Amino acid sequence: MALTYIHEGVAKVLLCPQRLDQALGAPPCTLYGKTFAFEGNLFNNQGLNVELPNDFFSLVGNQLLVPTAQVIQTAIAAPYLVPGMATVHH
Repeated sequence: MALTYIHEGVAKVLLCPQRLDQALGAPPCTLYGKTFAFEGNLFNNQGLNVELPNDFFSLVGNQLLVPTAQVIQTAIAAPYLVPGMATVHH
């Protein structure tokens, strides 16, 4: 699984996000209940392990309004609907 987010105008890729939960019979650890992932950039041929905040997956605070399929199709077709805006060479 991979996630993409935008930070300071740059798209970042997070790979293999995984929440660390306490295993049955394991002693308590400060890492339990936290989520970690590999950032997409490699450093010395190794992924950088980053911690994700617990509210990272909260859909209430992270909503993004996107256009409908019809709006996207119209925007893609727009250059071809105006004479002289797009040319096709065969």
